[in-house]
Amino acid sequence: MEFFKRDKLIVGGVPEHFNSPWHLAMSNGIFQKYNVDVEFKSVPEGSGKMVAGLKDKSLDVAIILTEAIVNDIASGSSSRLIATYVESPLTWGIFVKPDSSIQSIADLKGKTIGISRIGSGSHLMSYVLADQQEWKVDDGDLKFEILNNITGLKEGIRDGKCDAFMWEQFMTKPYVDSGELRKIGVIVTPWPCFMIAVREEILKRHFNSIRKMLLAIQESARNFQNGGQSSIDYISTKFNLKPEDAKEWFSQVRFSQDGSVSRRVLVKTMDTLSRAHILNYNNLSKDFSFSSLYDRRAVMHSVDMEEIQTIQLHYAQRMRNELKDMGKESGSLTEDEIKHLDQLHYFGEEVVMAAANFLKLNPGKRVLDVGSGLGGPARLLAEKFQVQVDGVDIERDRCELAMDITKRCNLDNLCRFFVGDINTVQIPAQNYHHFVSWLVFLHIQDKIRLFSNLYEKLLPNGTFIIEDFVKLAPFSEEEKIDLEVAVACPYVPGFTEYQKVIEAAGFVDVITEDISSSWSEHVHERLKEMETNRNRNVRIHGEKITEGLHYFYTIIDKLFQGGNLGGIRITGRKGNRIL
Repeated sequence: MEFFKRDKLIVGGVPEHFNSPWHLAMSNGIFQKYNVDVEFKSVPEGSGKMVAGLKDKSLDVAIILTEAIVNDIASGSSSRLIATYVESPLTWGIFVKPDSSIQSIADLKGKTIGISRIGSGSHLMSYVLADQQEWKVDDGDLKFEILNNITGLKEGIRDGKCDAFMWEQFMTKPYVDSGELRKIGVIVTPWPCFMIAVREEILKRHFNSIRKMLLAIQESARNFQNGGQSSIDYISTKFNLKPEDAKEWFSQVRFSQDGSVSRRVLVKTMDTLSRAHILNYNNLSKDFSFSSLYDRRAVMHSVDMEEIQTIQLHYAQRMRNELKDMGKESGSLTEDEIKHLDQLHYFGEEVVMAAANFLKLNPGKRVLDVGSGLGGPARLLAEKFQVQVDGVDIERDRCELAMDITKRCNLDNLCRFFVGDINTVQIPAQNYHHFVSWLVFLHIQDKIRLFSNLYEKLLPNGTFIIEDFVKLAPFSEEEKIDLEVAVACPYVPGFTEYQKVIEAAGFVDVITEDISSSWSEHVHERLKEMETNRNRNVRIHGEKITEGLHYFYTIIDKLFQGGNLGGIRITGRKGNRIL
């Protein structure tokens, strides 16, 4: 039940093909299905006008260019990002009149660029273009003329008010085909092109409606993305595009599947705007942080490789430091010598051996280790049971060290390691008898996609065992932030939800086991041991890594002692998926 009832959310967006899922969600009843009322307000003037609409409260929500909204929020507005909408970049065409003497981008120096508004995408990307060309806008290398919208820009070109302008290349292609405009080049944004932003006031008062809206538009976007020819026909008809142009656009666009917002993208956007002299870091509020750009409750936060590297607290570097302290920087190694160092999960070798016994491993079997870290479990299984193990880990440094250590242990004939996201890495389908994973799935937002992909990797009747975080009770707001920011854990299912997701992927004989009590005790003792051994850790790893590790262990201990976070062991078998 919603405590704040709202008749309608006013959502602003450009009248372009990107917003087809919004129109379809309304006509197909998807918003109604989620019990949320949305009015789509066409804003042909673009992102600058939408920024103004959020400020003057004529809009509640905006589907807006990334660079425009990041610049606006960083400059002090009270809007907040709540989702990535289109994760593919935007290709801006650069247009002049057909008989213009301008033949290339280089010829634009000193010319007048038409823009829709100050702060719009067409304005900001002009600065990015100038930065790429090493031009100085303040010295007159580019001048600007405000012309409101695409109609005004075309008229401005025709009447000589401006020499060129930038706009999305497919929406302007009909004008190029008709001879009204000529394209001299393109500039591609180095970030996802559209995000969804909301006024902070609306978030506070109508949070439930906002979350429902996001779920509805993500469903509609998935339907549209998977719609194939019917989607191509829709945009060709609605936006007056040639079928071949609609097909080409459709092949390039990628709608976000979960709305996740990447901190790396936000940093890159702000850095680019800073280099282009649009944004000045020195003028930001002293309280500014990158996380203040988005609402932590609403957004599905994305975990980047750089964030994983930070969260994992320099595992590879710590391993190198320990080997150096042992006098084992090079030369042969045995798994027995390092088994206290290379098992990055709770209870180390004991848990891996228990998993091997459950899976009934025997020589020649193939095992997939998801989130293989430094390769400890893979080497242990290979050495003890003579199985072939493929490990996948998102962080290159860990994989490279895992390969080096494995070779030094003379186990490289049985173990291989691949760098990449388990959902996209190129490894064979129907190749493995088993998969294993320890404390990895907590970092992966889309668990439906995850288990569907793992189902495809297993041979018929293949089995698995995983151990991971589980939600025992609703998290407090502080716990949600700790999980997201300190642990890079965007989403934790409960027991029932976990089982349903796994069974929906096609697995059977799924059994869940509550291991929360032993984990809670383990992380508490780990923290105490770390504090006891602080001087040793500082000597081997230095102050920075030691303090970071202590902070991380403290957060984990606090989460477990709070009673809402627990541990789960899940086993199951690949069944026959019913299509």
